[in-house]
Amino acid sequence: MDFFKTFFSNALSGVSNLLVYAGIVALFVAGMVRCIAPVMHTRGTLRRAIRSIRSAGDTKYAWQKDDFLGKGTLFSHWSEYLNNLFFADGVYHNASNVEDYINEETVIYGPGRSSFADALPGLMTSLGFLGTLIGLARGLSGFSMGDSAAVQQSIVTLIPGMRFAFTTSIFGVVGSVLFTLITRAVYGSTEHTLKSPAC
Repeated sequence: MDFFKTFFSNALSGVSNLLVYAGIVALFVAGMVRCIAPVMHTRGTLRRAIRSIRSAGDTKYAWQKDDFLGKGTLFSHWSEYLNNLFFADGVYHNASNVEDYINEETVIYGPGRSSFADALPGLMTSLGFLGTLIGLARGLSGFSMGDSAAVQQSIVTLIPGMRFAFTTSIFGVVGSVLFTLITRAVYGSTEHTLKSPAC
């Protein structure tokens, strides 16, 4: 009977360990896919557009096409900008500022789901802290102060729980810090691209 109790206890602790680590990794990957990758894509699109305008040549009027900034996130904003420039006389005028349509909100914060990106570091840290609490609860659940043999056995049970407890916190904090650094670097680089002159 003790064998089955120990087996199920170890299996349950293994599953909880795996769930906490998998949760932190899943949040990190979701942040990279949903928040970082779209901003990197818009940054690449802007860089290609800036190079196209600077090199001019045969593509001198390429900016007048609706798909100048691709068919992705920026397509509707660029089309709206061109529609505001185009008047009934069939000539493009400089009536509106491009920054009203292509700006930090449409290039970084909208595609990068900034609210979700802001929440992710706290979620990863919280999940790591939850792992700490689970590890401590698991380690202390069988702690007995009855006699010296019971204390020895309790310490053997406590140590792996404590190891898991602190490792999950470290894992959560490292994921949080790494995601924040990547987010700041990509958002900053995109903002710099956005502010660089086209000609």
